[in-house]
Amino acid sequence: IVQGEVGDYFYIIHKGSVAFEVDGAEVGTAKEGNSFGELALLYDCPRAATCITSSPCELWRVDQKTFRKILASGTMRNDGEVRDILRKVPFLKDLDVKYLNKISEALNEMKYSKGEKIVTKGEEGSVFYVIKEGKVKVHDIEVGQSKYDDQELSSGGYFGERAIVMKDKRVANVTALEDCTLLCLSKDDFEMTLGPLADLIIKTADKGKLKAMPLFENAGVRDHDFATMADLVEEVDFPKGHTFFAEGEAVSDRSLALFIVRKGTITMTNKEGKTHTLSKGGYFGDDNMRLCNQSTTIIAENTATAEEDCRVGLISLHDIESVVGNIQRLHTAKPKKIEKVKFSDLKKHRILGV
Repeated sequence: IVQGEVGDYFYIIHKGSVAFEVDGAEVGTAKEGNSFGELALLYDCPRAATCITSSPCELWRVDQKTFRKILASGTMRNDGEVRDILRKVPFLKDLDVKYLNKISEALNEMKYSKGEKIVTKGEEGSVFYVIKEGKVKVHDIEVGQSKYDDQELSSGGYFGERAIVMKDKRVANVTALEDCTLLCLSKDDFEMTLGPLADLIIKTADKGKLKAMPLFENAGVRDHDFATMADLVEEVDFPKGHTFFAEGEAVSDRSLALFIVRKGTITMTNKEGKTHTLSKGGYFGDDNMRLCNQSTTIIAENTATAEEDCRVGLISLHDIESVVGNIQRLHTAKPKKIEKVKFSDLKKHRILGV
């Protein structure tokens, strides 16, 4: 390797020794088992030093393309492992994979020596930990005046998760039983990267609700389109007695939307006077969407009224169409036809009645 040249290989010394020179001055040496040349492959920068054999050598080498592929596959594997761990955390398990990916990217790696205290009971908690390597002991656990047995956690375990939800005082001491590598994430870093956890949980739930609505069935709406629509849902408060739309009357542009009940109750009344009540998690407004056609005026077929002060998640027709296109395609899309099955392709499983 010559200083200033473009890097092409990463080297591992199998036998012998190598000296490193910068501007003609020796700055270090390497021997059997050591490696060199990785910086140029990582960052596409010129070689930082000249490498000269100081004894007969045998080297292993890896080209840049292979080197980066190895790193990328290792990173993807590690990210997958971290996601699997995050799925075990109760308040993270239902988050969409894109949020889990961002969390895994925001984690910082920290090392602790055997016997070193990681968490001190009584201190304000602000960091969540995932154990990458090693083993820790969670001891002196006390919650609500009740004491609990000590616990040992190893690779794949986690602790301090309450710090992401709220800054609360630690209820136990945590000490490294052996040299440990931990992945750490503070509440501030979490919110800087992703926003408040409660918002993420709501967005993930909204995406699931939108996917399950008959309005979007067989319409070919893609997964990332549902995620985009979930991001467009806004929180709106309405007072007791508010009428969102009334049977037989034109639906206003503001009320031509999908509504997901967050708090309170909504009464739906149809033409026959039959009513049913929607509470937290229920949705309405989809019937009006189905009436959309070439006409610019939509006449409601039922009435929606707030029985108490309420909060809803709202996504307007305009916002829906900005993602999926003309709303008409949603309710004119036909179910996919089932392909014909040949009788000869069928297998006899069981004869009924025998």
